[in-house]
Amino acid sequence: MRPIHFSITIKCFILIGITLLAPIIAGYNADETTLRKNGMYLADSSGPTLTPMMPEFFDLVPGNDPVNVSLELRVNATDPDGVEVVIGSYNNRSESTWTNVTLILDPEFNDPNVYLGVVNYTLGGPGGVYWNIRFFASDTLGNWNVSEDTFQSVARGNVPTTTTTQRPESELFGLILVLPVVVVIIIAMVWIRRR
Repeated sequence: MRPIHFSITIKCFILIGITLLAPIIAGYNADETTLRKNGMYLADSSGPTLTPMMPEFFDLVPGNDPVNVSLELRVNATDPDGVEVVIGSYNNRSESTWTNVTLILDPEFNDPNVYLGVVNYTLGGPGGVYWNIRFFASDTLGNWNVSEDTFQSVARGNVPTTTTTQRPESELFGLILVLPVVVVIIIAMVWIRRR
Protein backbone atom coordinates (compact mmCIF):
# COMPACT_ATOMS: atom_id res chain seq x y z
CA MET A 1 0.00 0.00 0.00
CA ARG A 2 2.75 2.36 0.77
CA PRO A 3 4.15 2.57 -2.79
CA ILE A 4 0.72 3.47 -4.21
CA HIS A 5 0.23 6.30 -1.69
CA PHE A 6 3.72 7.66 -2.49
CA SER A 7 2.97 7.50 -6.23
CA ILE A 8 -0.30 9.42 -5.78
CA THR A 9 1.47 12.10 -3.72
CA ILE A 10 4.12 12.66 -6.43
CA LYS A 11 1.45 12.87 -9.12
CA CYS A 12 -0.46 15.45 -7.05
CA PHE A 13 2.68 17.58 -6.60
CA ILE A 14 3.45 17.39 -10.33
CA LEU A 15 -0.13 18.31 -11.22
CA ILE A 16 -0.16 21.24 -8.77
CA GLY A 17 3.26 22.41 -10.01
CA ILE A 18 2.19 22.33 -13.65
CA THR A 19 -1.05 24.13 -12.79
CA LEU A 20 0.82 26.91 -11.00
CA LEU A 21 3.67 27.23 -13.51
CA ALA A 22 1.61 26.97 -16.72
CA PRO A 23 0.45 30.62 -16.76
CA ILE A 24 4.00 31.80 -16.13
CA ILE A 25 5.44 29.55 -18.83
CA ALA A 26 2.67 30.45 -21.31
CA GLY A 27 2.95 34.16 -20.53
CA TYR A 28 6.73 34.36 -20.65
CA ASN A 29 6.65 36.00 -24.08
CA ALA A 30 3.50 38.02 -23.44
CA ASP A 31 3.65 41.78 -23.34
CA GLU A 32 3.77 43.72 -20.08
CA THR A 33 0.05 44.64 -20.16
CA THR A 34 -1.00 41.00 -20.47
CA LEU A 35 1.27 39.97 -17.63
CA ARG A 36 -0.01 42.73 -15.33
CA LYS A 37 -3.62 41.94 -16.25
CA ASN A 38 -3.14 38.31 -15.26
CA GLY A 39 -1.77 39.40 -11.89
CA MET A 40 1.82 38.48 -12.73
CA TYR A 41 4.81 40.61 -13.44
CA LEU A 42 7.99 39.39 -15.06
CA ALA A 43 10.92 41.75 -15.55
CA ASP A 44 10.98 43.70 -18.81
CA SER A 45 13.66 42.45 -21.18
CA SER A 46 13.56 44.98 -24.00
CA GLY A 47 15.54 47.85 -22.48
CA PRO A 48 14.38 51.45 -22.05
CA THR A 49 12.02 53.20 -24.46
CA LEU A 50 13.84 56.14 -26.07
CA THR A 51 12.15 59.24 -27.52
CA PRO A 52 14.52 61.95 -28.86
CA MET A 53 13.47 65.47 -27.86
CA MET A 54 15.45 67.59 -30.30
CA PRO A 55 14.46 69.86 -33.18
CA GLU A 56 15.75 68.77 -36.57
CA PHE A 57 16.75 72.32 -37.48
CA PHE A 58 18.58 74.14 -34.73
CA ASP A 59 19.68 77.59 -35.81
CA LEU A 60 20.64 79.92 -38.62
CA VAL A 61 24.01 81.37 -37.74
CA PRO A 62 24.71 84.64 -39.62
CA GLY A 63 28.01 85.50 -41.27
CA ASN A 64 31.03 83.37 -42.05
CA ASP A 65 33.19 84.02 -38.99
CA PRO A 66 33.83 81.12 -36.59
CA VAL A 67 31.23 80.94 -33.84
CA ASN A 68 30.86 78.73 -30.74
CA VAL A 69 27.69 76.64 -30.75
CA SER A 70 26.30 73.90 -28.47
CA LEU A 71 24.74 70.63 -29.58
CA GLU A 72 22.21 69.59 -26.92
CA LEU A 73 21.52 65.86 -26.95
CA ARG A 74 18.14 65.42 -25.22
CA VAL A 75 16.07 62.24 -24.92
CA ASN A 76 13.20 60.86 -22.87
CA ALA A 77 14.17 57.41 -21.52
CA THR A 78 11.69 55.25 -19.60
CA ASP A 79 11.70 51.68 -18.34
CA PRO A 80 9.51 49.92 -15.74
CA ASP A 81 12.64 48.38 -14.19
CA GLY A 82 14.40 51.77 -13.98
CA VAL A 83 16.96 53.40 -16.27
CA GLU A 84 20.61 52.73 -15.43
CA VAL A 85 22.55 54.71 -18.06
CA VAL A 86 21.74 56.85 -21.12
CA ILE A 87 24.29 57.59 -23.84
CA GLY A 88 24.02 60.06 -26.71
CA SER A 89 26.04 59.29 -29.81
CA TYR A 90 26.67 61.82 -32.58
CA ASN A 91 28.76 62.42 -35.66
CA ASN A 92 29.18 65.13 -38.22
CA ARG A 93 27.67 63.75 -41.43
CA SER A 94 30.86 64.68 -43.30
CA GLU A 95 32.94 62.46 -40.97
CA SER A 96 32.80 58.76 -40.18
CA THR A 97 33.70 58.83 -36.46
CA TRP A 98 30.92 58.64 -33.88
CA THR A 99 31.41 60.13 -30.41
CA ASN A 100 29.57 58.98 -27.26
CA VAL A 101 28.48 61.19 -24.37
CA THR A 102 26.99 59.90 -21.11
CA LEU A 103 23.84 61.91 -20.44
CA ILE A 104 22.56 63.19 -17.10
CA LEU A 105 19.06 64.04 -15.91
CA ASP A 106 18.15 67.38 -17.50
CA PRO A 107 17.93 70.01 -14.72
CA GLU A 108 15.74 72.28 -16.91
CA PHE A 109 12.90 69.74 -17.12
CA ASN A 110 10.64 68.81 -14.25
CA ASP A 111 10.57 65.24 -15.57
CA PRO A 112 12.65 62.39 -14.11
CA ASN A 113 12.89 60.73 -17.54
CA VAL A 114 14.54 63.51 -19.60
CA TYR A 115 18.31 63.20 -20.08
CA LEU A 116 20.73 65.77 -21.48
CA GLY A 117 24.29 65.98 -22.77
CA VAL A 118 25.84 69.20 -24.11
CA VAL A 119 28.59 69.21 -26.73
CA ASN A 120 30.32 72.52 -27.44
CA TYR A 121 31.95 73.02 -30.82
CA THR A 122 33.08 75.80 -33.13
CA LEU A 123 31.28 76.32 -36.41
CA GLY A 124 33.83 77.83 -38.76
CA GLY A 125 33.63 79.26 -42.24
CA PRO A 126 30.69 79.20 -44.63
CA GLY A 127 28.24 76.33 -44.81
CA GLY A 128 26.86 74.51 -41.80
CA VAL A 129 26.92 71.20 -40.00
CA TYR A 130 24.58 68.23 -40.14
CA TRP A 131 24.65 65.98 -37.06
CA ASN A 132 23.59 62.32 -37.11
CA ILE A 133 22.34 61.38 -33.63
CA ARG A 134 21.27 58.18 -31.86
CA PHE A 135 20.72 57.24 -28.24
CA PHE A 136 21.51 54.09 -26.25
CA ALA A 137 20.17 53.19 -22.80
CA SER A 138 20.18 50.29 -20.40
CA ASP A 139 17.81 49.44 -17.61
CA THR A 140 18.75 48.27 -14.11
CA LEU A 141 18.64 44.64 -15.29
CA GLY A 142 21.26 45.23 -18.01
CA ASN A 143 18.88 45.24 -20.99
CA TRP A 144 19.93 47.70 -23.73
CA ASN A 145 17.96 49.53 -26.38
CA VAL A 146 18.94 51.93 -29.18
CA SER A 147 16.83 54.70 -30.71
CA GLU A 148 16.25 55.26 -34.37
CA ASP A 149 18.73 57.66 -35.93
CA THR A 150 17.72 61.29 -35.91
CA PHE A 151 19.51 64.41 -37.06
CA GLN A 152 20.00 68.08 -36.36
CA SER A 153 21.35 70.71 -38.71
CA VAL A 154 22.88 74.10 -38.02
CA ALA A 155 23.01 76.33 -41.08
CA ARG A 156 25.25 79.26 -41.92
CA GLY A 157 23.60 82.02 -43.80
CA ASN A 158 24.06 85.61 -44.67
CA VAL A 159 20.96 87.19 -43.29
CA PRO A 160 20.01 89.82 -45.86
CA THR A 161 20.02 93.34 -44.56
CA THR A 162 17.65 95.73 -46.25
CA THR A 163 17.72 99.46 -45.89
CA THR A 164 14.61 101.50 -46.35
CA THR A 165 14.64 105.19 -46.99
CA GLN A 166 12.07 107.02 -44.97
CA ARG A 167 11.10 110.56 -45.66
CA PRO A 168 11.39 112.91 -42.73
CA GLU A 169 8.08 113.86 -41.16
CA SER A 170 8.53 117.47 -42.25
CA GLU A 171 8.59 116.41 -45.94
CA LEU A 172 5.47 114.28 -45.50
CA PHE A 173 3.69 117.14 -43.74
CA GLY A 174 4.58 119.51 -46.60
CA LEU A 175 3.37 116.99 -49.18
CA ILE A 176 0.04 116.62 -47.37
CA LEU A 177 -0.47 120.41 -47.42
CA VAL A 178 0.64 120.97 -51.03
CA LEU A 179 -1.31 118.11 -52.63
CA PRO A 180 -4.84 119.49 -51.91
CA VAL A 181 -3.78 122.97 -53.10
CA VAL A 182 -2.56 121.52 -56.41
CA VAL A 183 -5.83 119.61 -56.84
CA VAL A 184 -7.88 122.80 -56.20
CA ILE A 185 -5.80 124.76 -58.75
CA ILE A 186 -6.28 122.06 -61.42
CA ILE A 187 -10.04 121.97 -60.81
CA ALA A 188 -10.20 125.79 -61.00
CA MET A 189 -8.28 125.87 -64.32
CA VAL A 190 -10.60 123.25 -65.86
CA TRP A 191 -13.64 125.20 -64.68
CA ILE A 192 -12.34 128.51 -66.06
CA ARG A 193 -11.61 126.97 -69.51
CA ARG A 194 -15.08 125.54 -69.81
CA ARG A 195 -16.60 128.98 -69.42
